[in-house]
Amino acid sequence: MTKCIKVIRSLRVVNDLTAKGHRIIGVEPCRKSPRYTCFIFEDTPALQEALAQTFQH
Repeated sequence: MTKCIKVIRSLRVVNDLTAKGHRIIGVEPCRKSPRYTCFIFEDTPALQEALAQTFQH
């Protein structure tokens, strides 16, 4: 079974998510802009809620 993932490029958002206990499951160069790094998280309801809280402010 494949996992649903969420790719985040913003370091501010990544730091916020990891501070809330979400684990990075992978890191890779961004395909569109290789100078950026993409951080991969498992897409769960808890992650979606954390993202909603992050972008509410």
